[in-house]
Amino acid sequence: MISSAYANVANGIESQVFYYSPAFWVAIAFLCFVVIFTKPIWKFATSALDKKIKAIEDSIEESAKLREDAQDLLAKYKRKLSDAEVEAQNIISKAREDAGALKDKLTRELEATLERKEKQAMERISQAENEAREEFRTITADLAIAATRQVLSEQIEQYKADELIDEAITELPDRLS
Repeated sequence: MISSAYANVANGIESQVFYYSPAFWVAIAFLCFVVIFTKPIWKFATSALDKKIKAIEDSIEESAKLREDAQDLLAKYKRKLSDAEVEAQNIISKAREDAGALKDKLTRELEATLERKEKQAMERISQAENEAREEFRTITADLAIAATRQVLSEQIEQYKADELIDEAITELPDRLS
């Protein structure tokens, strides 16, 4: 039959039966091919697209999560920075207060030390004055005794001079006090 269809076409006679046409059988083969392979190809294509969609969704979710984590970290570090700035200001303020208090304390201690040193110096000066007065009295008394002894020795007899000198020496401590 197929050979007669070819023969008819070759002779220029076309047959009226459609199923003798090669185009018909190519169309049927194509339709069979499409029907048979459409379902697996469709499953493969949709599966591949679903996997790609899932991967994109996962990537979007991960990106959203990472962005949220980044925002949380940023907020956390901003809070820490703010807290650190406040703490730094507090430390600086406390250091200034401590420095002021230390300055006041050291000033008071220095003033007390200077006052003590001045008092000690005044006591030393007073003591030196007293020692100088005492030494002056002693020297004056010694000079007076020597002068008296010389004058008396020249003017008074020797025996009376010794008595007067002894008496003056005995009275001298009472007079100096």
